[in-house]
Amino acid sequence: MRIFECARCHHAAFFENTRCVHCDAVLAYDFEQDKMLSLEPMAHTPPSNQPSTIYQSFTDGQKYHLCQNNSQYGVCNSAIVEKNSGQYCSSCQLNELIPDLSVAGNLA
Repeated sequence: MRIFECARCHHAAFFENTRCVHCDAVLAYDFEQDKMLSLEPMAHTPPSNQPSTIYQSFTDGQKYHLCQNNSQYGVCNSAIVEKNSGQYCSSCQLNELIPDLSVAGNLA
């Protein structure tokens, strides 16, 4: 198991973490950089077709938004560079068939 580190407080973090258990920073994985990011939300008023929250990296100031599956269902921990207009991360884009999420129990 790969152990990551929160860039904000340097506490250990794991791939499944979406928040740092020590400092509560938002954690998200960046597939392009192959690393866990520590993020903080920025004030942002998006156009209607853009993600509602933009996050900034504690390490380099790069801006990101979270995968739509995280924002909507809390089931993905990937970050997408803000300049990328895609709503889904590179992993979720590969999903061709998912259960009907309107059926009770399929979103557990």
